Amino acid sequence: MENKFTFRHLLVIILCSFSIIGSVGIANAYGLFYGPMTKIWNVSRTAATLHVTISSVVSGFATPLISKIARKIRMRYIFVFGTVLYLLSGLVIANAKDVMMVNVASAFKGIGGSCISFIFVTAVINNWFVRNRGIILGVILSSSGLSTSVISPLLQKLIDRYGFRISYMATILFTFALCAPFALLVPIRPQDVGLKPYGDASELETGRKSGGNMELKYFSLLFAGLITMSATGQMMLNMVSHIPSYAVTKGFSSETGAWALSGVMIGNVAFKLLVGFIIDHVNVHAGYGVAIASGVIGAVLILLNSSNAVMLVISGVLYGAVYSSIMVCAPNLYGYYYSGSSYMDAYSFSNLFCSLFSSLVFTGVNYLYDITGSYDLSFTAAAIAGVLGILIMLIIKKRYTVTGTPKE
Repeated sequence: MENKFTFRHLLVIILCSFSIIGSVGIANAYGLFYGPMTKIWNVSRTAATLHVTISSVVSGFATPLISKIARKIRMRYIFVFGTVLYLLSGLVIANAKDVMMVNVASAFKGIGGSCISFIFVTAVINNWFVRNRGIILGVILSSSGLSTSVISPLLQKLIDRYGFRISYMATILFTFALCAPFALLVPIRPQDVGLKPYGDASELETGRKSGGNMELKYFSLLFAGLITMSATGQMMLNMVSHIPSYAVTKGFSSETGAWALSGVMIGNVAFKLLVGFIIDHVNVHAGYGVAIASGVIGAVLILLNSSNAVMLVISGVLYGAVYSSIMVCAPNLYGYYYSGSSYMDAYSFSNLFCSLFSSLVFTGVNYLYDITGSYDLSFTAAAIAGVLGILIMLIIKKRYTVTGTPKE
């Protein structure tokens, strides 16, 4: 017997999409603020972007803790707390007098961001949907890229006209308006409102969609491989916010840089849908391979281009595929091998590791830029990391069965 798709299921998809737009889509355009921030406080790019590293590290440590707290108190309280904290800390950043105040506020913003991160949105989706979960997740997460492709040029115009402070404040208020309905209205489980997950009831009974039965072992080849695959995708993802600045260093206008970032977000949308379809109809390994391989091709084309604005945007579209490796493939990869508490622990620890790794990479990219005045080495390293991720994926796929048991 099939559990039907109701208006409430549709409402969950819509409000989850709003939350993703607010917490991820708008944040994707924050790279446009880095230049103005260096001018306001007359500091290096490394100093101006240190708050991003701080927020990422704090968020990474907070996520596993929040996932454990969520087992004891209602997740709705966590969502509301995170939304309010994100708003207040963002307003402090917009009105900060110096970089130190920005860094302190960013730590609190990281805590708030971890409470409304896409990790918990995917947990809600897993509770509400069984059939076509991959494509539904792809549709919801693709809203972040679609929104950024629209927001980036508009935000650049807003910054040019009103400056950093008013523009940053506007983005924070918009984020709050989008995330608040999810925090207040979306039930964590359909059973809470007398409904059932959409899909075939037999799939729920047999556990065919519940994930693998592998016990989590932090020092196993499987977990190390999954962590490395996630880290390589995160390393490539880190370069997205630098694309507008990269365009300027190559002689393109800031407007062209903004359009290149919009191209990335178009690829973000398209590949999340494509990869979600591939996961549902082929397997998650194929989806990961398509996402990372497209990103590698995009990185190579970016490196080879020095004068063609249209090609820069096209390269950005291909590079946008890396978003799907983190936001669509990662939860499905961990769900492929783990289930229940093992899944939540594995995914939360992965997020912690990737946040720490991401902060190191982000800082390293800025240091390299301050030293060399170029992003070429960073994009080259990102492409190499992508190839490494694909090789590890092939090893893991060959070594482990669907249940996570090593093949003989």
